[in-house]
Amino acid sequence: MSNIKYRQCNLCKPAPNSMTYTTTWLPEKFAEVGRILKLCNEYDRWDNGWKVMSVSEAFITNPPDYRKSIREHKKRTGDSLPKRK
Repeated sequence: MSNIKYRQCNLCKPAPNSMTYTTTWLPEKFAEVGRILKLCNEYDRWDNGWKVMSVSEAFITNPPDYRKSIREHKKRTGDSLPKRK
């Protein structure tokens, strides 16, 4: 079991004509206001330019893996199967 502390952070990224916002759990060493990060998106591709806007005081040591949960849900419900034409 890992003893790494994770902090919940609000991040933003400039997009054409707008800003994109997200909230995620980051290892404490990356949870620093003003830091620019690279995050892995839902397609397992790295996405540069996310700026940490705020960091929570609370922490956890075992954050949920949402991507794994979504994959497992798709397998259980059949949503990951190819669509019939």
